[in-house]
Amino acid sequence: MSDCLEHRGPDGQGQLVIGPAGLAHRRLAVIDLDERSLQPMQTTDKRYAVVFNGEIYNFRELRLDLESRGHHFRTESDTEVLLHGYREWGPNILERLTGMFAFAVWDNTNRTLFAARDRFGQKPFYFYYDNDVFVFGSEIKAILEWPSVAPEIDLSVTHDYLTFGYCTGA
Repeated sequence: MSDCLEHRGPDGQGQLVIGPAGLAHRRLAVIDLDERSLQPMQTTDKRYAVVFNGEIYNFRELRLDLESRGHHFRTESDTEVLLHGYREWGPNILERLTGMFAFAVWDNTNRTLFAARDRFGQKPFYFYYDNDVFVFGSEIKAILEWPSVAPEIDLSVTHDYLTFGYCTGA
């Protein structure tokens, strides 16, 4: 899945299997070019892991707030701020973020995945869900690499997609 997205991130790649979750990332280094900023990124206690695409414009302000709450940082990246911010505020971090982003955070203690993207959907986030399998990526072709995914058109939502650019779920 990650290999077919190499063009999206030529500056590095990483993979992590943690419990029942597998995360992969292709890196386009923009803010912090240091190797310590590679993804997937984990908290030092290995509870949380994140994959992130985009840019958090207000990450410096968020970092100062988090440092005042006792968080310590190893990098200068907005990814690490996002990771610590999720640890501090959980899903409510979305209320604090300014930027264009799509990300997923795995909580290895609670065995939960939280995924989100910016309000305007500037960064792509495609997913497939069936029973206990949740697969996501920044391009549909990555999802099509998953063995149980068969490409087929759902004609019942084609009109909504062509009209609105997304499926309404109705």
